[in-house]
Amino acid sequence: MSTEHFQVSVGMDVLGADQERVGQVKEVRASDFLVERPLQRDVYVPFAAIREVTGNQVVLTVTSEHVDALKWPQEEGRDTSAAEDSDSSGPIEL
Repeated sequence: MSTEHFQVSVGMDVLGADQERVGQVKEVRASDFLVERPLQRDVYVPFAAIREVTGNQVVLTVTSEHVDALKWPQEEGRDTSAAEDSDSSGPIEL
């Protein structure tokens, strides 16, 4: 794949090469973009991993199952396991 610049913007859906949903674009940087993934750690995907951008969808060159195997950088300072799996052990502020 060439290194042509794709138009990626916040809010776009991200699909694997198998057309399965990976997540949603949360942030765009100079050489990659952050994908927010439900029940998984968010990952920075390099623009080189984009097969195509059509409408409001970014399609990757890898399947949705192989995203974690590639060891792309994860969003730092965010521990999803503690935030999503906790049973609210402290007081609730309204």
